[in-house]
Order: sequence, then structure tokens, then C-alpha cells
Amino acid sequence: MRIFFAVLALVGTLAVHAPAAAQEGSVRQPPAKPVEPCPTGKPLGGVITLDMRWNEGGCQGSTRAVLRFPLVTNLGSTSPWPARIWTGFSATDVDYEISSSGCTGTIDGRACRAPEGKKSGRVTLGTDSPSGFERASVGYLHLEPISPKLVADLLPDEIRNAFTTPIDCGGVSRGDWRAGLAAIAILPQGERRCANDSGFVFCVPPTDCAHPAADVAQDCIAQSDRHAVLPFSGAMSWKSSKAADPAYSGLLSNDVHWDVCCGCGGLSAAAK
Repeated sequence: MRIFFAVLALVGTLAVHAPAAAQEGSVRQPPAKPVEPCPTGKPLGGVITLDMRWNEGGCQGSTRAVLRFPLVTNLGSTSPWPARIWTGFSATDVDYEISSSGCTGTIDGRACRAPEGKKSGRVTLGTDSPSGFERASVGYLHLEPISPKLVADLLPDEIRNAFTTPIDCGGVSRGDWRAGLAAIAILPQGERRCANDSGFVFCVPPTDCAHPAADVAQDCIAQSDRHAVLPFSGAMSWKSSKAADPAYSGLLSNDVHWDVCCGCGGLSAAAK
């Protein structure tokens, strides 16, 4: 799978490092008292902002992706609150804004540039039903505050391939500058995907319920509201170990910030 895109704040902060390229950030620890359901008028939701810098054959530039999304329970609103936390939450809709400065640089001795671009809109990932979230056929964005984990995989084509602008080198076409977002993964350390040094998988210190031992698993389920990380917010950054190589084409760096909280992620009327 081709992953394009991918932080946390806290009572006390702890540095996070990936095994290969530079990756840093901080993580919010579980609260001292149980997490409560969001109040009326301030539903659970999130905002993710990603700032990426790319090199396309010598033409360098930046791309920004902003996602805003409401989160609904996977079980249904009548289920016990700890059970809803344990099974997690999913986004029914995502308002997206993809923008790019274009690129500039030299390719085969020619001065090249691609113009800037921007696209925004809304995609539906599922619906909120009395029995809980019902997923549509394409993509998902899922929160597990018990781990903590925030993952969006296989986002719809409107986001994954948002737009292209032509790279022009003095009247000679050199392909396209592409902007889009396929996926983001913020995972607890210890998961297999943490070994993925793509710049789009970030790993943070886990809670004691992320990979629970048998003697604590039952408590994690029954009292998940005492182990969950909500709000879930912060910032992380990644830089490619090949960023200084002029022959390298790909992602140079990625700075990510997100907020998941009661009242975050409200959808825009203009994006409908």
C-alpha cells in the first residue's frame, strides 16, 4: 500500500524516537480520573494537519493536508461508556483541504517549476446508526483512545489523489507535481507497523492497555475510561535520512499536529 501522509500533548511529556530517520514528539498520558462522555453540543471530533516537503526529481516544494472530522461510537450510544471506549470511535465524514506551493528546482540542467494548487471538499466514510458506526465501502478513520491509536487507511480518491499541476522546464514538460493524502497512522509502540520508516507512521508510548497482559486485560475492558487517552493531541516530526542527497526523490520531511477532543472537528457548511 502506498502511504502518503501522516502527536500528542500531556500531563507530562515523553520524547518519542523512531528506529531509523529522525522522528520526535510527545504523548498525553492517561488521566488521573475517568474520562467522561462529551457534553451535549460538544461532540467528539478531531483535526489533523500535515505539512510535508517533497523532492520530485529535483523539483522541491511543500504540501499541506488538513482533515476535520466528527467521531461516533462503534457500538451505539446506548452501550455502556467503558464499552464504547474499548471498541473505539470512527469518523462518519471528513472535511479535507489539500494545498501545495508547487515546486521549483533544476532537472537535467533546466530551471523547472510547477504552479501552486488547492482542493477542498467532504467525503463520507460511513454513517451513525442506533447500533453504532456503519462503514461505507471505501476508507476509514478510526480512534482507539485505550491504546492510544489514530489511523486512517485507504482514504477515498478525492483525498488520495487530490490534484496535480504540471512541472514545466522552460517549455519542456517533466511530468506532474502531485498532491494528496492516502493514509495516516499514529500507533502505540510495539505494533509491527512501527518498523515502517516511510514518514507516515508515527509511534508513541503505549498505555498499559495497548498490549495488556492477561492479569490486567479484564480491568482494561471493564474500566477503560480510567485508562483512555482523551483528549488526544500533540505534534510530531519526521525527516528522511536521505534528505541531503540531491539524487533522492520522495518525502523529505513531515510535520504533523492533531487534536482529538470534545468540540474538535466540526464540519464546515461550505464543504458540503
